[in-house]
Amino acid sequence: MPWRCDGPGPRPAYCPTVPPQAPRHPMHPLMPRRFLIPLALAAGLLLALPACTAVTSTAPTPTTATSPAEMVTTSRAPEPTTEDFESSEQPTESTTSAAPTSTVTEWVDDGDDEGGDRDKEGSDKPVEEEARVTVELLPDGVVTDGIYVDPRGPIFKAFQEAVDRSGRFSGLDAFCRSASDDPDEAPTAVESSITAESIVIAQIDTRLDELVKVGFGVPVGDPGAMMATFVDIVNRDCGGIHGRSLDLRTIEVSALGGGDLDIDTLREAACLEAVEVHEAAVVLATTPIPGTAASCLTSRNRVSHLAVRGISDHDLIGGRGLLHSLEVGDRTGLGLAMRAALDLGMLDGATIGVVVPDAPQRSDDLVAAVLGPLAKVGLTATTYQVGCEGTTTCQVGLDTAVAAMVADGVDVVVPLLDMTSLPWLVLEMVDQEMPRPQFIQSGLDGQGLDAVASRVAEFGGTVAGGYYDGALVVDGSATGAQRLDGAERRPFDELCVSAWAAAEGGAVPIVEDPTDDVHRTVVEACSLVRWVARAAEAAGPQPSRLAIQVALASIGKIDVPDMRPTTVDDMQLRSSQVRRYEYPCRHGVGFGDSDGCLVPVGPPVVVDRAGEAVDDLEPDRLPYGEVQVFVANGSGEGGAAGQITRLLRGVGYPVSSPGNARRVQESTIYFRPGHLGDALAALAFVPSAFSVEQMPDDTNFVTSAGKDRALGADLVIVIGTDTGAQIRASG
Repeated sequence: MPWRCDGPGPRPAYCPTVPPQAPRHPMHPLMPRRFLIPLALAAGLLLALPACTAVTSTAPTPTTATSPAEMVTTSRAPEPTTEDFESSEQPTESTTSAAPTSTVTEWVDDGDDEGGDRDKEGSDKPVEEEARVTVELLPDGVVTDGIYVDPRGPIFKAFQEAVDRSGRFSGLDAFCRSASDDPDEAPTAVESSITAESIVIAQIDTRLDELVKVGFGVPVGDPGAMMATFVDIVNRDCGGIHGRSLDLRTIEVSALGGGDLDIDTLREAACLEAVEVHEAAVVLATTPIPGTAASCLTSRNRVSHLAVRGISDHDLIGGRGLLHSLEVGDRTGLGLAMRAALDLGMLDGATIGVVVPDAPQRSDDLVAAVLGPLAKVGLTATTYQVGCEGTTTCQVGLDTAVAAMVADGVDVVVPLLDMTSLPWLVLEMVDQEMPRPQFIQSGLDGQGLDAVASRVAEFGGTVAGGYYDGALVVDGSATGAQRLDGAERRPFDELCVSAWAAAEGGAVPIVEDPTDDVHRTVVEACSLVRWVARAAEAAGPQPSRLAIQVALASIGKIDVPDMRPTTVDDMQLRSSQVRRYEYPCRHGVGFGDSDGCLVPVGPPVVVDRAGEAVDDLEPDRLPYGEVQVFVANGSGEGGAAGQITRLLRGVGYPVSSPGNARRVQESTIYFRPGHLGDALAALAFVPSAFSVEQMPDDTNFVTSAGKDRALGADLVIVIGTDTGAQIRASG
């Protein structure tokens, strides 16, 4: 079986054109237009993808750390053009210029330390002792009177203007401001994890070094050590919080699983260690820990958990304000990817295949996220399962799954696999000469990161890279933002990497560096620790676990990588970014040992908790008379639903007759997409214990008699046992 498209003999069927181009289709005629109104521009850009030219500037040089300028020499790569994207030729050699740039020394992996036992014939780049790549340094973002002047559009600018920068852990001039005085009152022991001396927090640190053993090492640095460094900064440089330090406990968990225990059992054990052994007030994770760990921490043990990504929407809802992620939930992310693909017309007339792992507690929910948007426009997809044997590498039955896709004529593939499995899928498709499909992906398991996407070409060589070229990847990370026109260094990112480098006594990582993803990992760890520090400060001098939990869940606007609008409040603002994987990279230098890169298309789109694009910091609200409401009683207190129904009718809401819900403890207002603002308005008429959540896909939370009324409502108000008696007594 031939493995090289440039070899002798007939050209194999799986070989792409050079460089291969992704399918180009008109807009899907049935695509709902409400989503991604701002993304319409990005969609157009994706099909034409103009080149991104960076503005040059000298990088900042911290006084206590090595600056990028001390590490590099100066030269400049040519600015790519639109013709470069559509040309079939490789990028041209770099030319020299006096503009400030960075030449980063790249050590090419020999297969022992950083990921691979790739054979040299199939390797992505020539193996040589040292290779040099040229990158252009970005200009610094502008800060005026302590406020970042965000140039990416009105909502970005308005968000930064609304951020309160007066707190100790919220400024843009430094990671923190030191405590100037002794605490107002002497700290005392509050409960087991909050003593007079410290607040116990924990991190679940995935053993990324294990990935090297299977050829998938990722150049992201040591996330656990980065987290510890920022906690040390809080304790040492910032003077602690109200006289206490943060006591960080690290719990390591396998990245691969295997042996006598499957991966979910190991993650469950990590949860129990954090809860029962360390009794942590908060648990952090910079690397994804999919599976049952998040629900173990939050739903079952009522411990706050902060993560960067890799959290299911089911767990986010079930966490009831204790589970938080810097990026959208996995299900929402997949839905955004599918809706973007529909909007771009990539699924017109397509035969769609979804490749899923045999992890029912995870894959069933994700498959539903793929099938849901398709069903709304009359499309279907077929699922193809592969086995994982209790690990994170899923290869069992891979050949059978690919053979079935070939037989079915699948031309669009949605792989729900992690980074150690996707390259095997691509290689199996190549090996079976499956005609190159359109890949559609979200940020599931980090697939939207350069450090992960590059593994396809690094592991499978030029054939795999070319086969994967044109993949559509939609996620909430900042990957590739430096490749956009007008990109600049965000002030929060810069203060984080500078503080980390000063504490470590090393070089300042730069976002432009194509050889590793350390910059991103540092800023993510910085964001989580500042979030915890702000909440501990806000919880007061004698904080309880509950006070810290409330502060974490209502912290408001937070700083995240690339300074995208992100809030921890009722709106839950996050961002979504459409990207195209390019092989070879035509917008700069390929990442890592690969010639490929992820290229954003237009600016990120800000979305609310329902995954709907927003262009304002406040959600839209309809007049009361245009919002259909159904009230269901799940409290067991007779007459409670009738009382709320009469109250809402009295102020003008059209409310159907009251009904019953299944017995629940928590009272909730469920809203349909586009009605978040209406749900928030309705909070004024119910007790304060009510929370707001997006409507589930099914209506199983109400009894069968009320399902039709729930299906026809914009808002469904479910009264739980926590408010039923209060409502009945008030009537």
